[in-house]
Amino acid sequence: MLFTQLVQANLTTAEYGRTIEYFTKTESTNDDAWELYQEDAPSGSIIIAEIQSKGRGRQGNKWHTSPNKGLAFSILLRPKISVPDSGIFSIATAIAIYKALKEYEIETKTKWPNDILIDDKKIAGILCESRISGNQITGLVIGVGLNVNQSLDDFSEDIADLSTSLFIEKGVPFQRERILASIINQLESVVTQIINNEIDEIIHDWESNCHHMLKDISIRDNDKTHFGKFMGINTKGSALLNAAGNQKEFNSGIVIKTGEDQTI
Repeated sequence: MLFTQLVQANLTTAEYGRTIEYFTKTESTNDDAWELYQEDAPSGSIIIAEIQSKGRGRQGNKWHTSPNKGLAFSILLRPKISVPDSGIFSIATAIAIYKALKEYEIETKTKWPNDILIDDKKIAGILCESRISGNQITGLVIGVGLNVNQSLDDFSEDIADLSTSLFIEKGVPFQRERILASIINQLESVVTQIINNEIDEIIHDWESNCHHMLKDISIRDNDKTHFGKFMGINTKGSALLNAAGNQKEFNSGIVIKTGEDQTI
């Protein structure tokens, strides 16, 4: 069981995490966050669940959380931004997770557009969804799945070689409440940078920790695979790929290994 009071006791935020709802089981924390959106819940409200029966990642992928071992949560935001600018929030969330885990002497790498890695293995994923009116974002839900205290036995055979956890990497269990609070603290700080138009600093932080920065990669987008050198991201969080001397921009897709049909 996760104790929301302990999460809040470790928060240093002005707004985020002041409203927290905790479920032992739900279909999707993102869906629950959208219900809070409809109920006019304040920006920064958080949904946490031990089990998600319909937890999802990007492009229809599923996200599995081991009860009482991982973190699966969503945060509702109400940013006043245009639709093209919303892509930077996935990047900002990755930076928040990177900075939070560094507080525990855990070094991670970012993978475009929404993954956190340790030694090429996935430890966290991010899913951002939005509600739109005209060209403006009226609501944004950021879903995060983080492997905390899982052992190797908690991963199914198809992902065991691709996934890791804080416990596997460090050999000691972690207090999930403190980890979550650290992420929320960092997220509010990074989103404040977005509001203050300090996007260049966010881009610098993300690129400095990118797993595949300036490497030859391929991006699969809309069933097409594009090859080239990864040159970083722009202010909208889109990937920049140098393909035969021509720079291409991708605001969707997934990075895959060059010449291989599987995700990193």
